[in-house]
Amino acid sequence: MTERRQVVVVGASYGGLIAGALLAKAGMDTLLVDEFDLVGQPGGAIPYNGYWIDWCHRDARGTRDCLMVNFQYGNMAAQRAGAQVRHGGPTELKAHLIPGGQIAIASADSPEAAAPYLSAVLALPEAKVAKFFEVRKKLKETSTEESNKLRDVRFAEWLPTLGDDEVAAAYRGLATSMYSIPPEDTSLGRFIENYVKDPLRVSVADDDEVGGMQGYMEPFARVIRSCGGEIRLKHKLLEMTVADGTARGVVVRDERGFVTEIDADYVIYAGIAYDLENYVSKELIDESWWQQAYSTKTHELPTTALYLGLKELPRKQNGLHEDWTGWNRLLKGDDRTYGGGWFIPSLASRRSAPEGKHLLEAVYGGPASYGNGKKALQTLLEYIKAYYPGIESLIEWQKVQYHTAPSTTGWSFSGRERVPVEGPLRGLFMVSTTSEVQGSYQEIEAHAALQAADTILAQT
Repeated sequence: MTERRQVVVVGASYGGLIAGALLAKAGMDTLLVDEFDLVGQPGGAIPYNGYWIDWCHRDARGTRDCLMVNFQYGNMAAQRAGAQVRHGGPTELKAHLIPGGQIAIASADSPEAAAPYLSAVLALPEAKVAKFFEVRKKLKETSTEESNKLRDVRFAEWLPTLGDDEVAAAYRGLATSMYSIPPEDTSLGRFIENYVKDPLRVSVADDDEVGGMQGYMEPFARVIRSCGGEIRLKHKLLEMTVADGTARGVVVRDERGFVTEIDADYVIYAGIAYDLENYVSKELIDESWWQQAYSTKTHELPTTALYLGLKELPRKQNGLHEDWTGWNRLLKGDDRTYGGGWFIPSLASRRSAPEGKHLLEAVYGGPASYGNGKKALQTLLEYIKAYYPGIESLIEWQKVQYHTAPSTTGWSFSGRERVPVEGPLRGLFMVSTTSEVQGSYQEIEAHAALQAADTILAQT
């Protein structure tokens, strides 16, 4: 069976959905195929007994998270496509330090407001806060042209130039908190553009029909369907058809093993760049491109998560019900070792839990096996039980979740050059967090999708 389409999008991830929505909205004959039975993998959520569980299908590969970071390019895409993304935020970060139990809310608006947070999270002495902000002010004044030139400068080279070990340690701690693995490999240029000039802000989706991160995915899927496009799930990519250096379409297989050949003018691939070797002969693509594709592999992270289904909201030590919709991060000891974090998505996302119930989500993202990740979650859970006295009596069910790398995107702030949006074959576009565009975390996917759609529309 052979079909003909103008555009075929492989992967109903965040980037694939955005690209598909923009092209369908523009009137192009668009087909989106995905091997899973739900759109949004891996960036969305999965239903479970009336709850919506983030981080998604175990076999999905790419950016996973339980919060949306920034939503700048995603918002641009939503406005252009007419996708009704409803969300709350941005929310703030609350840091918890053990032992001792000190708590500080993140703020970078002024030295005075930031001092408690910098002390709790980054172990920065109050006397050094002014110096910290002097450095930040200088970085913020850097032009985009200059920051692009600084992309190849690593923190390992830059931090010693600050002339202050404590301030340098604070900036290294920031890189660690952003999952830049290893922190010494953080790109100064990317740090300036994606953090200093545009501090990270997180938000939570509040969709009318779906919960959690799926609220950022379904609105774009609705646009595709309403504009005449098609989303075909449970169809796994077998190979990409190539002729004369041009991507001509794809071959997919459904859950029964039935094969469909799809010819297309354009192919958008929304997967991890180096996974393309599973569908295209490596000899058809220059070795330099493959080197860029594999540049993210050393920065990949797995994730381990714990979910608690609660029959009501927990109470804090002061006896009041929890009302904090933001993220809680646990830090341990004098060196502020990252210990994971948690939040209650059902405080902001109405569909995250059944009516009257609540969901607590605790996550540890780091270079750890399942066993080590579970140990980290145990420490986190012990603190949660102390922070919410009596929470054990509220737990109706609990599950531990584990996703192998690539899961958390540790390469967002790496200076290593990723692959261009315009792919290594004519007519092929790369739309994922392994694409070389501005942005961090999910924003990379959204920006890549915008660029791919604009290029295709300009050519047609």
